[in-house]
Amino acid sequence: MVSDIPLLNRKFLSNYQPEIEIQLPESKKFELPEKVIQFGEGVFIRAFFNYFLEIANSRNIFNGRAIVIQPVHVEKAKILNDQDCLFTLCSRGLKNGQKQENYSIISSISKAYAAKLDWIDILKFSKSPELEIITSNTTEAGISYNSEDNMDLNPPISYPGKLTSFLYNRYENFDSSTDAGLIILPLELVENNGDALKKIVKKLIKNWNLENKFMNWLEKANIFCNTLVDRIVTGYPRDEMEQFRKILKYEDKMLNTAELYHIWVIEGGENVRKKIPLDEADLNVLFVPDLTPYYLKKVRILNGAHTSMVHLSYLMGNNLVKESIEQPLVNKFLRNFLFDEVIPSMEISKGELINYTNIILERFENPYIEHRLINITLNSNSKIRYRILPTLIEFYEKFKKIPKLIPLSFASFLYFMKINKESEGKFYGIRDKEHYEIKDDEEVIRYYNSEWQNVDSKKPETIEKFVTKICKNKDFWQVDLTTLGNFKDLVIENLLYILNNNVYFALKKILGSNNFSNE
Repeated sequence: MVSDIPLLNRKFLSNYQPEIEIQLPESKKFELPEKVIQFGEGVFIRAFFNYFLEIANSRNIFNGRAIVIQPVHVEKAKILNDQDCLFTLCSRGLKNGQKQENYSIISSISKAYAAKLDWIDILKFSKSPELEIITSNTTEAGISYNSEDNMDLNPPISYPGKLTSFLYNRYENFDSSTDAGLIILPLELVENNGDALKKIVKKLIKNWNLENKFMNWLEKANIFCNTLVDRIVTGYPRDEMEQFRKILKYEDKMLNTAELYHIWVIEGGENVRKKIPLDEADLNVLFVPDLTPYYLKKVRILNGAHTSMVHLSYLMGNNLVKESIEQPLVNKFLRNFLFDEVIPSMEISKGELINYTNIILERFENPYIEHRLINITLNSNSKIRYRILPTLIEFYEKFKKIPKLIPLSFASFLYFMKINKESEGKFYGIRDKEHYEIKDDEEVIRYYNSEWQNVDSKKPETIEKFVTKICKNKDFWQVDLTTLGNFKDLVIENLLYILNNNVYFALKKILGSNNFSNE
């Protein structure tokens, strides 16, 4: 960081004279009411939801700001508050074949809190009559039930626990008035995310022995919407920051980057749309009666593409999605996976799926997108469950055989989860003598670490036992994967080859010996 460069905040912004075209917030927008409680401060939700609010506010459509809650850690909340919750978003990509960069200073966050430090203060917002929306982006693992959650914890452990506690306080503060109900808009990539979140909240209400009247208020006064989000967000551009400082003339520790493309599909009626009419702001926001086909396309093709290739591509030495696409073997793997395994497994128009897939592949080629593979590996265990296994299961049910590439993808993931070092509570694998951090639930990481201790690459029977135990883990996959034909055997075969050679030769072998045609 350059010592004499000013930090982005409201004081700096009041006298800022930009040398580039950048959308700046009007000063009166800082006085807008706080209509949103937002669980999550990460790069995605800021480049997505907070950007959408900024655009809508600039056009006098929503006219509200968000209170942001950092659910687990504390450091980002402090950094945001130091900048008066301002941050820069650079959206860039190809439009009509031409490079385009759009800059905006986002002002739609009012204040940031850390749940671990500020839970009592956060609960005070449950009294606000101006509050209308609760949104969240806590990763797929965030919408999960934790049996150790407790209403009296400060704060509850899980996101559903925190949400239940907040809603109960609102219910009490407004004496169970249905007018105090909220619209809950989860952004997590979980199928029927609103329904899943509501189910866990109701389970917690019963477990915590909260009164039936609260359960009735939850049902009648609040709307849990299923939603689908799509935007590639590449986050803080660490390697480009010196260039950004020269362009912007200020320091922004929360600077964010994303592609131009975005879409938000919300399963909700006119009452939801009236509260947050983002479609009126020329944003690609759709209110639909059923988002199932949108969800299937996005999660199986876009997210499935990322998750299917990320571990093998990273272990081959690539660091970016763009590099992966440019690498012939990974490119061929990805196209074969999408066109020969994903598309045939789906019951949506083949022409529609092919068109969507071609759009996705073009987005992956965006010259501005420095989408780091290591970031995509975050919470891989749950991503495989939601993004890859449905394709595997439906392909097997439809064709009575196992697709060729998913077992290799799964084996690459297992190898990626091989712990080489633990330091200060962090876990590391190794790639060509270089350590990489494995980021997942600690319980998940320790499970893989424990199981890898029993593996000897020179003893195939230990690998067979290792893979079999993991495939049978219904807590991870919801199903016993050993019941899916010869899936387990193919994973064992691929993992053995990786251990005794490497991922590159395993990929070269499988692509060189199969044409993967289902025609």
